[in-house]
This record gives sequence, C-alpha cells and structure tokens, in this order.
Amino acid sequence: MPINTFSSKQDPYVIPSQLFPAPIDYEYAPLFDYPNTIPARTFESEEVMNLPRVPIQEVELMQYQRHPELLQKETFVSYNKHDEEYEVFRIPAFVTGMDQERIFYMVYADMPEAFAITNTHLFEDLRTSERVLSN
Repeated sequence: MPINTFSSKQDPYVIPSQLFPAPIDYEYAPLFDYPNTIPARTFESEEVMNLPRVPIQEVELMQYQRHPELLQKETFVSYNKHDEEYEVFRIPAFVTGMDQERIFYMVYADMPEAFAITNTHLFEDLRTSERVLSN
C-alpha cells in the first residue's frame, strides 16, 4: 500500500500504524511449526498435593537439560505468586526443533490439554518449583 507523503496534510514522517503489525507477545505466540496445545492425560491435583516434595537442585536442572526425557517421569509443584495458589504440572512431551531449541508441553492438574512452553520458560519455572517424591 504505497503512501504519497507529499500530498498528505499529515506530517510526512509519521507512518500510519496499520502498515506495521502489532508487536508479537512471544509468550503466547505460535512456537515454530508445532501446535500450541496437545491432548494430555488428565490428573488431579489432590493425587499429589499431600505427597512429600523437595526443591529442585541445580544439579537436577542440569540433568533435565541434558536428558529432557527425565522430566516426563516427574510431577512438579510451583507457587504462582500472581494468583497466590499452587500449580501442579507434568511434562508429557517435548519436541526438539531443527535449531535444537526444545519446545516442552506442560499439562497442569485438572486440565485436558498440555500447553507449549519454550525451553527458557520451563527452566525458569523449574528453578522455583518442587519435585513430588513418588512412592
């Protein structure tokens, strides 16, 4: 859509905003060519909230980064300061993209779908989470 700035009565250095798309909110933008959600096996928060938990140590984070398949065997609990409540989640699947960036799918308790999350966001969340000790 060409604009003739010289015939316009507006400032010739102001470009109409409709020529440029709105900034992308990368936290919720589509991740690569992968779906943002996938079906997941539902589990209830009551199943795990009363089980013992331990904070995740730096050594564990490094293991999870090197061997992400280990995440699929765990259940995590984090405290959401914004909503002032605990969130229970699992990682049922992950995908490694062509540029080696990993997309993880995080399913929250009582939800039927897992949501895509980037490698960076997942490990930020894990730093402040606890791992549920299984029997």
